[in-house]
Amino acid sequence: MRPNRNGKSSVRRGGGPGKSRLFVGNSWGEVLVIPHYDLPGRIIGFTFIGRDVNPHAGDIIYKRANIGQTNQRPKESGIAMLPAVQAGLHRPFGSTIFIFTDIVLAMWFHARWFRESYRPLPVVAVREKSNLKSLHLPTSLEDRRLIFCGPLQVTLPLARRHNGSVSEYTIPEADIATRITRRPPTDFLHLYEENARPWDAALDRLLPSLSAEEGRLLLERLEMPPTEYRQILAMSKQQDRIEALAPLRVGAKKVIIGGDTVIERPDGWFVESSEERICNYPMRIDVVRTTDFGDTQYEITVQCSDRPVTLRVNQREIHNGNLFAAVNRRLLQQQGEPLNYQQRKWARQSLFIAQELSEPETIRDAGRIGWTNDGLRFQFPNFALFHNGEIDRAPMAIELDDGPLPARDLSPPRTDPLCVEQLSDESSENGIVWGLAACVIQHLTRRHCHSQHAIGVVLDGAYAHETGASAAIALGCGSVNLAARRSLSIQDYISRQCSFHDFPVLIRLGHNSRMRMQASWLDTPNFKHAIMPLNPFAAISVASRPGFVRVCCDGHPQSLGATAPAARWIIPNYLSDLLKRRFFYAPDRNNQLLVTILDDMAEWFGREGGSPSVVRSARNLLHFDSEDIPRAFVETVVRLHDEGLIACVRAGAEGTVSGKTPVAVVVQNVSENEVGRISLRPTLINDALQRRGAPAVPLNQIRDSLDLQGSLLARQGEGQGEQWLIDQGWWDNVVESIRNARTELVVS
Repeated sequence: MRPNRNGKSSVRRGGGPGKSRLFVGNSWGEVLVIPHYDLPGRIIGFTFIGRDVNPHAGDIIYKRANIGQTNQRPKESGIAMLPAVQAGLHRPFGSTIFIFTDIVLAMWFHARWFRESYRPLPVVAVREKSNLKSLHLPTSLEDRRLIFCGPLQVTLPLARRHNGSVSEYTIPEADIATRITRRPPTDFLHLYEENARPWDAALDRLLPSLSAEEGRLLLERLEMPPTEYRQILAMSKQQDRIEALAPLRVGAKKVIIGGDTVIERPDGWFVESSEERICNYPMRIDVVRTTDFGDTQYEITVQCSDRPVTLRVNQREIHNGNLFAAVNRRLLQQQGEPLNYQQRKWARQSLFIAQELSEPETIRDAGRIGWTNDGLRFQFPNFALFHNGEIDRAPMAIELDDGPLPARDLSPPRTDPLCVEQLSDESSENGIVWGLAACVIQHLTRRHCHSQHAIGVVLDGAYAHETGASAAIALGCGSVNLAARRSLSIQDYISRQCSFHDFPVLIRLGHNSRMRMQASWLDTPNFKHAIMPLNPFAAISVASRPGFVRVCCDGHPQSLGATAPAARWIIPNYLSDLLKRRFFYAPDRNNQLLVTILDDMAEWFGREGGSPSVVRSARNLLHFDSEDIPRAFVETVVRLHDEGLIACVRAGAEGTVSGKTPVAVVVQNVSENEVGRISLRPTLINDALQRRGAPAVPLNQIRDSLDLQGSLLARQGEGQGEQWLIDQGWWDNVVESIRNARTELVVS
């Protein structure tokens, strides 16, 4: 009934949703609503289940949320029950996630399981239709093991899209309700897991049972780019059948440019209306590789007269869109035959035409050494480690940047008892190697573990400078020479060189470098991706700031010798074991994370037959000065005093010091019943540091730390005349421990 203005009412007719109504038909009552997410916490659609739960009768409805219009086809359908897999790993299944295409079956599993446990199963569901697909996974699921469960014609494209496996196990539809109520869902999930296999292996098993039309449709739904298609074809046992079912590579598309239509034929590109030849060889872009710095490389297949030829052309070789000229140069270099093409009208359109005629695979971070989220693997120049620990022995396809390419000498993981024996010796060389190896691993796994922590490495002492630098190179780190920076400032040059790859970069400043390091440099992006041999004053000043570790070892430098080839064995083999264990470092403070990595490396080395104690002994070389800023400040004062840059005297003896040496520390005379006090002028400490090219230390932070621990007795004056009165007993104890530690870290 509808109230009218005159106070009466009438029966309402029309004005409803009409053809756009969500629930079509009668008998709709209570409805189960299941949200779908494209990101954690963001709903992109809903599944409504009601009436008799019969999908053929329209009892299961999917509706996208009103989040704005999009031209994307197909549209993102999201993931149902996503919060179930965000609470962490499930004990029986570890990092495995089961993704069902039947949302009702997934709902049955959860409903049955909640009778026994409050912790949800690692089960989610997706909706796959021609116009709605699960196109993207949240980044939190990228490193999990994904098993897609459902009809193989539906799960195979999903598994290929998301780099997962498919399960060939199915529960008969008629038995779902009765069997699930009698047995715990974990029994069925174990069966799904036992029958899971890689999607390409499942494709080989499925193709013989399909008709020609079904096989053709399945291969089309897989949407494999040409490069991947060739890889699958080379490994498949069904090569003949796949080649018979797959569409032809040439002659399938047209491109409209202005008023002309360009068509592709086996003997070149032509203008459709006039039959004018544009070029004599057809070409397709198979792969587009890009880097974070905007560099791009195209992998192009040119169908020459007798065979296809694969070329790699960098973007900087293509001027004004003229792909023809770059391809012509490459063909002449590799094959000795030219590409005949029209220069005047079509040359500048050639890159656009090739892009429109192709369906290339896009690979981001292609030139980066380290973890790539696109490929879910650790990429090295000569091999790669997939997220499951498997090895790809194919060399890296591209070197796009002009930065230092690290890990050139690293080889794929292998068993090598000689390396294990060499690295098990209790020597200073092995201590430096293992300490730096832990630092390198923290850098390499930072993006893999979704950690925001980066740690800069400072080499302190003559032994650490030379032997540590050699160890960093042996572990795979790149090295840069500041003399090659040309017009760039030192700050910008270091930041740029440290941003190319996940490996930290060795910056050679020199033990006695006169270069003046500024405190502002330490806030530069990517500066914590460097390994820096610094003079004694800059080393401790830099390491006192959060996000840096100081590798301290003094004495006469020694050659790594046989330890160098053994050091190259560490990074690939440890990362391979880490991936096979599906181990992730929990996000933590930099210092604790580095110690955790070192402990895990020790346990792994023990399993390899090595000595865990040798690995753990490297902890003695790692100094986290930001955790004890007062001690680091005292050590700075001690070093300045030992070098004669400041003077430390007793009260009344200030006149005995040369006028060129500032008196920064005065031991005050007190009676027997009074607490001994030291008067310190902090601004003189920073003045002395800056004279030696070291950045100033944060005096306010040091003063607050001293005050917090009760060592600062009083503060007098302001500005340049400021003085701190410090507990002499505490000061003497710290100085003694510093000198003892320095003696222990000297290599004879």
